Amino acid sequence: MKCGDVYFSLLWDSRENYEEWLGSGNGRGEYITDLNLEYLYEEIQRLSGYGEQYDWEKIFLHPCTRVSTVLHRQGIMQRLWEDPSLYGAARDFISSVSGMRKKMGRVCRMNDERKKRLCFLQAAETFFTEMEGLYERTDRGRDWKPGLAEGIRRLADCIAGSSAKKERAVLSDCLQKLCRYAPQNLILNKDKTQACHNIVIVPGPPKNILDSYTGRLREAAEFFLGEYDFSIDVYQDMDITCLDQKLMEYTYAQAGETRNEIDIIYEKYRDFDFFPFISLADELVFYLSCIHFRREYEKEGFYFTMPCFGTERTCVKGAYDMLLGVNLFKNGEGCRPVSNDYAFHRGASWFILTGANQGGKTTFIRSIGLIQCLAQTGMFVPAEEAILKAVGHIHTHFSREEESASVGRFEQELRKVHAILEQLEEGDMILLNEPFTSTQRITAVAILKELVLKFHCRGCVGGLVTHFYEIAEILPRECFYSLAAEVVQGGDGRERTFRIVPRDPYCQSYARDIAAKCGATYEQLMEAMGFGEGVADNA
Repeated sequence: MKCGDVYFSLLWDSRENYEEWLGSGNGRGEYITDLNLEYLYEEIQRLSGYGEQYDWEKIFLHPCTRVSTVLHRQGIMQRLWEDPSLYGAARDFISSVSGMRKKMGRVCRMNDERKKRLCFLQAAETFFTEMEGLYERTDRGRDWKPGLAEGIRRLADCIAGSSAKKERAVLSDCLQKLCRYAPQNLILNKDKTQACHNIVIVPGPPKNILDSYTGRLREAAEFFLGEYDFSIDVYQDMDITCLDQKLMEYTYAQAGETRNEIDIIYEKYRDFDFFPFISLADELVFYLSCIHFRREYEKEGFYFTMPCFGTERTCVKGAYDMLLGVNLFKNGEGCRPVSNDYAFHRGASWFILTGANQGGKTTFIRSIGLIQCLAQTGMFVPAEEAILKAVGHIHTHFSREEESASVGRFEQELRKVHAILEQLEEGDMILLNEPFTSTQRITAVAILKELVLKFHCRGCVGGLVTHFYEIAEILPRECFYSLAAEVVQGGDGRERTFRIVPRDPYCQSYARDIAAKCGATYEQLMEAMGFGEGVADNA
């Protein structure tokens, strides 16, 4: 947003950072699909109630890489969260801008030049008055940060400064004069509870019929249109338009020199730049939507925190998968997802996660990606505590049924992994969920070993979910740490706890799942294969 010679934005702390983000291309990365970010965006937008006219999906889907920009957003988000009066003023600002945009849209579609001028000036004067009131509400005692204050004051000066007040006083006086010239009280652009944009009160002694809105319309129609057939019960837009036209003609005919004043003021204000206000409202919708989403979910027991950003490590406590939370919320089940902790730091920047099917492994690794994305968008994150290290890019590959039938699944996976390696930069985050399950085990293990070594050498953070536990046996211990999806032995079988715990890989959990599907126990399967008793079981 540009206001005078000062760059001002509620989403970007500098023009350079915005242009860097814009120049990155913001293509559709795999992480958007793998983490199902669009589904989460749609839920936040749905709860906000602002509708599709405010589209901040691109901002949501493509996190910032500059910590300064993230901290800029966090400061604004936190302030709006903590200050109900400021939050209310922001909502009123958005409402006022939205109303102004609708009015100006109607004005632009008007063919009658005289009506267009009156309606434009009426809408502009109303908007300026509302902006001045909002500025005064937010200016008293506000502890704005210096950079933010400069931009806000420069923007506000356009409509609340001393010179602007003097100019608007001339505009208001001109409009009041025009109303006095007409033998009726002319009110333009009524609110949505009215059936049309104008009401009129004709002169003369009081009549009972004038007590009602429909009665005033009937009387006005007779006064201005004579024998015109006007039925309030079945009126159409053309009837209101015709009445409106007559009102304008009558008023202009009586206005005299005021018409010249209107023309002069209109020429002055017609090129007024409303864009900074529109842009500011668009940006505020991002913050208010996120805050409203948090409030609605906290009512149902969900919890969030504003993450801190450091430079050395990542440590998150009580993290849960927000997508699972959305499904629970929509089903009215409240907050029931299992939370987990995770950390990345020097010597432990990459994990290998093994465990039984349906044990929460995919949910866990997805929650890591979602928290990183939300945090670098400037939002609250679904966790109890979060200290994060910003990453340049987030790369994901979640194994799924591929749509293309022209090449095999293994070849498609190779291409996607190759694309990750081509784009990889120092310190990026990579999340791999059960890759290469369609090929031979020995081949998959060899490929994944080389990948982990490359990621380690590049200082990347992230993890690998896999059933190929052999990787942990052939990789140097400094390249990874081991996590496992916990299962406990129950009365009739093994129960998933959906807890992810530090421990050596489960070497037989996958075999136990296969045996269970075949109606046997793991021990019975081993005995049938001739391994006998005493088989080690660390599952």
